Amino acid sequence: MTDKNTTQEKHPKEQQGQQCQQRKPWQKNQQKQYRNDFKKKDPEEIPVLKYGPANNFSKFKEAISKSALKNYGQLGKLIKLGKYYVPEEPLSTDYDFINDPLGVNKAAYLEDMKEYRKEIMKMRNERPKLYALILQYLSDESLEEIKWSDKFEKIDEETDPLNLWLLVEETHKVTSISKVEAVTKLAARSTYATMRQGPYESIITYKERFTVALKAYDDQGNPKLEDRDIAMDFFRGLDNARYATFKTEIMNGLTSKAIEQPDSLNAMYLLANQWLKTTTKTNLGYATTFTTTLDYQEKSHRRGKNKKDKNKRNNDDKKTTSDKSEKSKTDMSEIECYACGENGHYANKCPKRQNKEEEQEEERSAHLTWNANTFTTYQVLNASHKNGFGPFDVLIDNQANVSVMHPNLLRDVRDADEKININGVGGHQFSVTKTGFLDPLFRVYTSEDTHANILSLSEVEDKFLVTYVPQDSFIIHLPETDIVFRRKAGMYVADWRQYKHVYATASTAIYTKAEEVRAKIAYDLLRTSGYPSIGEAVHLIQDGNITGMPTITVDDLRRAYDIYGTPPEYVRGKMTKRKVSRAIVDQNIIMEEKRQVLSADVMHIDGKIFLLTTCEPLQLTLQCPINNESQNQLGLALQGHLDFLRSRNFIPTIVYTDPAKAFRGLVTFFPGVTIDVGGAGDHLAKVDAKIRRVKELYRSVKHSLPWKLPSIMVKDLVAYAVSRINIRRTTAINQNVCPKVLFTGMKVNYK
Repeated sequence: MTDKNTTQEKHPKEQQGQQCQQRKPWQKNQQKQYRNDFKKKDPEEIPVLKYGPANNFSKFKEAISKSALKNYGQLGKLIKLGKYYVPEEPLSTDYDFINDPLGVNKAAYLEDMKEYRKEIMKMRNERPKLYALILQYLSDESLEEIKWSDKFEKIDEETDPLNLWLLVEETHKVTSISKVEAVTKLAARSTYATMRQGPYESIITYKERFTVALKAYDDQGNPKLEDRDIAMDFFRGLDNARYATFKTEIMNGLTSKAIEQPDSLNAMYLLANQWLKTTTKTNLGYATTFTTTLDYQEKSHRRGKNKKDKNKRNNDDKKTTSDKSEKSKTDMSEIECYACGENGHYANKCPKRQNKEEEQEEERSAHLTWNANTFTTYQVLNASHKNGFGPFDVLIDNQANVSVMHPNLLRDVRDADEKININGVGGHQFSVTKTGFLDPLFRVYTSEDTHANILSLSEVEDKFLVTYVPQDSFIIHLPETDIVFRRKAGMYVADWRQYKHVYATASTAIYTKAEEVRAKIAYDLLRTSGYPSIGEAVHLIQDGNITGMPTITVDDLRRAYDIYGTPPEYVRGKMTKRKVSRAIVDQNIIMEEKRQVLSADVMHIDGKIFLLTTCEPLQLTLQCPINNESQNQLGLALQGHLDFLRSRNFIPTIVYTDPAKAFRGLVTFFPGVTIDVGGAGDHLAKVDAKIRRVKELYRSVKHSLPWKLPSIMVKDLVAYAVSRINIRRTTAINQNVCPKVLFTGMKVNYK
């Protein structure tokens, strides 16, 4: 312990010097090598090229073209040009050799020819690199397709990026399996004409799909479309459920010529995106209500009202009884009451019993709000004064919503901002108009009329960590020490004398009365100026930027720190210094297979409903809380899972679900993704097993908690259970990498 403290007290430069001396040369080189290993390009920069009718060739071409231009300069132009770019060769006729007695123009010509040859050589030497870049982002299906070509063997032998790109373009530019020109054109036109926004698809995602379909349409050599026509095609495909009002108003505006037709796709997109208005949720949420303590008791008012109401009810009852008696003509003189023993009425109509119930109801009504008030401890104190709670004993109360102390325990007593009335079930009531600072905690209310020093547990928990040892103690954890409230006579009590003296930083007896007053003013300046540091507070006094400030000096400020110490608010408001660094993404451990097959099902746990989805072959588990099993809730949750996978360039292709009615309604709602609904009695074994594992882990953690899990935190515990399952290796993955790392490329940080 001594060595550790000694090391901490050394100057930072001395520590740095010792570390440099202890570091070996090979350690330094290894650290540099580690840093260089992760200076890779962002794996999200270029998407993996898919093969098939719904490929992403247009997006892939645009992304890889940017990367090629960035890394290989003029050579990268072959992606857009479809041929090698040849720089312009300097011509000797452009240089005036005749009128060049000093040979300046000739030297410039030779220098330009030298740069030209260097550029040609550089482009030729970097061809294999561009070849490797193109191959790197081809999916297994795409690579398999181009290998079927009889040209590939020669292309691969020569590492020719141009012919490789032409082969990729030839096999992926079409949007259908057929390679007949007429068929591919028809497929491109059909795809473009059927573009529609999905019911749960965002407008941004819809625009991306629309742009890809438009590029495929143009690439196939179809007739050129006007920009205005493209804008209206985009407008037509907007979801009618969300954009019905927008589409109606646009059509009416165009018909009446109140607005002009948007000139381009971007103009229509911006108009639709800005026009959309969010709908107001009609579902009622959950809220917490608080009991308000009245400044007075309405006993007489409530009693009078209750009597009046009771008399009215009795009169009605009597009238009803008399009516029934007249109708039934029952002789009540021989009826004996089992409650009072008298004749003439039944027990449920007994006047004595009704009077007794009325008195009990009035008593309950008079104390209903009273029992919900703050200091339940007063009821205990009135019955337990014999236990001897002293003037320095502080009781912590879990029912109190405000703290009240005797002035002898406080410092800096001042007028409160407003007057409050304290009520207790023991019948003790008083008003409080003063506050004071309870060292080492916070400012509390104070009154000489209080029967005990009450500390509100809720106020303490808002500022400090509190632990509870059942039937033993409450412990408030402070930076310097702990304050322990021991159980005494059924209450938890702490002797405040030991804590008050421990935190006294200096005695005011060494200063004069005038110095204490000025120190108090300086301390108030620290509070009202936003708790500055010592240096900032000195500048506030010396710079003269504050007018009307009392005459205080830097010495008064230092005396304020000596007497009152550093303001607790300043210490609690400071942030710890932490070095901010970006997470390291290792491209080599991200799963190469981007196509994912999903299985989704509904999970019920502790009264809450979740949509659970598993991914193959990634083995990642996703969860989303839903309010009910309606089609809308399941659609929104499933769309969120699809977008989450796409954010990392993974491609969901098919979703297997059970034959529930809500799932059957989602079959056509997700463009580009097949929703496969099983038959009657079919079960999804993989997702069922995953749900069972989530529930097992959920119950294990829940039963290990030292407190009862609130219903509102069920979704948090489910999210925790799923996150822990995703960091475990599964037997379905043939490598020692967990699903989360395969998905993000970032290893889990233990801290």
